[in-house]
Amino acid sequence: MPGAAPSRACRSARSRTYNTQGEQATSGLLDAASLCALPPEAALERLQGPPGIGPFGAELILLRGAGEPDRLPTHAPRLARAGALAFLW
Repeated sequence: MPGAAPSRACRSARSRTYNTQGEQATSGLLDAASLCALPPEAALERLQGPPGIGPFGAELILLRGAGEPDRLPTHAPRLARAGALAFLW
């Protein structure tokens, strides 16, 4: 039903997800410097550790939040295709 409030269980799960993400961020696990020190695949794996961050979100965090300049998100097929065409990969 559009516009309906989320159920209590849904709000509770979302709240746990945000709390977990917040704890990991404040502990330094998601710190930009520590992510940049890792190989990109290891950084993506670490980013996907918290619930609620999937492959596409992890790539965007690595690109924008940690400043990994030499990547295109592979989980955004249209963007990857545009990059391939632009750079003749």
